[in-house]
Amino acid sequence: MENTVIYFIITALAGLLPGLLVALLIKQKAAKKLNELKDLAEEERSRNAKISERLAEMEKMQQAENSKYATRIQNMNHEIGVLKNENEMLVTHNRELDQLLKEGQPVIHSLKMKLIEANNTIVRYKARLGLKD
Repeated sequence: MENTVIYFIITALAGLLPGLLVALLIKQKAAKKLNELKDLAEEERSRNAKISERLAEMEKMQQAENSKYATRIQNMNHEIGVLKNENEMLVTHNRELDQLLKEGQPVIHSLKMKLIEANNTIVRYKARLGLKD
């Protein structure tokens, strides 16, 4: 009976030891894979953080450009208003000239026409050069 117990113990150890070795190898491989996946996840988090920072910077740049363009639009709207006012003044002057012409004052009329032409020329040059009053 002693021999069978010894054989039983030997065969049990012979089967258990390779099983334990295989289990340890599998566990080591799984731990190695887990570490690789953790490293990969950390790299992805780092990339995502960098992308988020870049996105935030780009949004700030876009907001700055939008505010710059909004300011330019406001300035242009103001200039349009000024040009409309100048146009209204020119129309008023033209009506006055027509009235003077009807009243029969040709000297005043010719002087006013020259003045209007000079003003129109100044306005055209300012418009071409983009100058403000």
